[in-house]
Amino acid sequence: MRIFIIFILVLLLTISVNSVYIDKNINSAFKNNNEVNVIITFSNKSDVLKKDFSSSTLNLNKNDFDGRFYKNSEIAAGKISEEGMEKLKQDPQIERIDFV
Repeated sequence: MRIFIIFILVLLLTISVNSVYIDKNINSAFKNNNEVNVIITFSNKSDVLKKDFSSSTLNLNKNDFDGRFYKNSEIAAGKISEEGMEKLKQDPQIERIDFV
């Protein structure tokens, strides 16, 4: 029984470490729009920041995300589609996505 509880705790910690913070206003904005303006913040350990990057680096196409990447600030800003949001939700390189 004790091993089972420890296993569950480790599993919960693992899940919470890989989660991306999503601004709660984004989902309501998608109800009225196909795309919403967001700021994407990359984690400090992101490989994206170590090289020249673009939407394709994150497996996004132009329909998913149309914006600019700011390498020195560890952010990207622009319009994202719902499909693009789904792709980024589980990406370990992303720390948070904020509504603008």
